[in-house]
Amino acid sequence: GNTISGRDVILDGVNVHHNDEVGIKTRIDEIVLRNFVVSYQGRLGLSMGHGADPNAVGGLVEDGVIDNCNHERRYSPGNEAGGTKFWQSTNLVIRNVESHSHYGPGIWADKDNVGWEVADCHVHDIWDGAAGIFQEIGGSCHIHNNLIERALEGAPSWMYGAGIVIGHSQDGVIENNTIRDCGNGIGLLQQDRGSGAYGLHELRNNVIGSNIVEGSSEGSGVVRADADFGFVFDTNTFEGNTYPANHRFAWNNQW
Repeated sequence: GNTISGRDVILDGVNVHHNDEVGIKTRIDEIVLRNFVVSYQGRLGLSMGHGADPNAVGGLVEDGVIDNCNHERRYSPGNEAGGTKFWQSTNLVIRNVESHSHYGPGIWADKDNVGWEVADCHVHDIWDGAAGIFQEIGGSCHIHNNLIERALEGAPSWMYGAGIVIGHSQDGVIENNTIRDCGNGIGLLQQDRGSGAYGLHELRNNVIGSNIVEGSSEGSGVVRADADFGFVFDTNTFEGNTYPANHRFAWNNQW
């Protein structure tokens, strides 16, 4: 249906299923979505944002299940398909959500999301080379205490198909997550994605620490599209993570 708009809206105990495009789409600050099931959407489970506003209060998405979105594979996973697409949100919190069985990312924040948090979520069985949890062309984020399993089909030479991906974004803290049997483990990448509401989309000042990567995940690390982005190897940090035997690490354009 139409986009829900307004302010200070609570959606509690909703069950949305088998729609042609998007389950719940909002343009709201201060939204609360809880105790929900969103399943078998033709394109996306959730599409939520309010426009770039550093003073926005934020919202909360908690205690829910998102499953089987883009289940007919009508859309490319890179073109707004999968579990979620958060855009231009400020201080949005996603916690205790299970997101699974999508042809597209499980939890995806794309374009000028700042201050968002993903905690205590279970993301699993993600297909078509998409990420389990994906922060793209945004600002600060805190992704912690999540379990990501079977985000499969990632190409080892690039990092999109990983349990957690940070793309062209800055000031992220990725800690205390477990990534199991994904195409790749934790991937950071930089391409020329121009600028947004808060400046250039650059991969800077991300800290990846105390995560556990296990099972069949191929590799982790940092990759860049061309030589102009050499700063990514000076401004991002991996420390204190645990990897399986034979897990490869991408750094300075080599394994």
